[in-house]
Amino acid sequence: LLEDGLIEQTGSGARNSKTYALTDAGLAKIRLWLQSTTPERRVRNDAALRTFFLWLLEPEDAVALLQRERDYSAAMLAEFRRIAEEPTGRNRKAQTFRIALEGGIRYADSRLEWLDWAIEQVTSPEWKSLG
Repeated sequence: LLEDGLIEQTGSGARNSKTYALTDAGLAKIRLWLQSTTPERRVRNDAALRTFFLWLLEPEDAVALLQRERDYSAAMLAEFRRIAEEPTGRNRKAQTFRIALEGGIRYADSRLEWLDWAIEQVTSPEWKSLG
């Protein structure tokens, strides 16, 4: 980005840290990317893929796998909520950050709801009776 003139170094600090700013060319490139390209929507999620194979596990192992995912999602949600409590500026950049953060909060919250449901399914008497 620096070599292409899309960003420029604006400062340096302790431990060889550097601060960069977007150039006019960089802003034009980002705007072009946002407006003229289609996002990649295929997502490879190893955790989601594993749910297709729960039937291969003993019920208690399937529950353990789902519970690990639940614990991970709960921690992610807690971290997002902690970040949401931090003060931010009152500008479009800060508001955009909040919009993206809210997407993460809602995703983690819905995943927790789904994982609770999935755990109920795997612990149900019906699950154990299925072959």
